[in-house]
Parts: sequence; structure tokens; C-alpha cells
Amino acid sequence: MSYFREEPFGPQRDNLHAGMVAAMIYNANRGKRQRPLSAPDFMLMTERQRMERNTKRAISAVKVMAEPKRKRKKNRDGD
Repeated sequence: MSYFREEPFGPQRDNLHAGMVAAMIYNANRGKRQRPLSAPDFMLMTERQRMERNTKRAISAVKVMAEPKRKRKKNRDGD
């Protein structure tokens, strides 16, 4: 267990490595208006994990929309 804490290995680590490679390839070829993705976006997940991730993203988006307009950073269109 001590060695695993220092040098993780196994399917979870392999999944992370595959996600890193996929994110790098995606981001190198994405369009200008597409958001960059990270390794977790490409990692295998259970349906429950996927739902939790999507819920967190939705909550974050609602919080941003609920902020007063003066606090939000201006986007590229100058809104």
C-alpha cells in the first residue's frame, strides 16, 4: 500500500494516461470556439460518476448566470 501511494498503478492509472493522450490530441485539433478538454473528460466513468460530473457542471453554470452582470468577466464579444 505504501508503494501504491508513491507510485500508483493499475487500471485507474492506465485510464488517466489514456485520457491525457486523448485530451492532448483533441485540444491540438479543436476549433477556436470549442472549449479545451482535460483528461477526466475522456476517462471511462460509471453512469453515476458521469451524472455527478454533469450535475457539478450544471450547478457551476447556474451560479455564473446568477452572478450580477458587473461581477462577470467580459467575454470576447464585449458583453
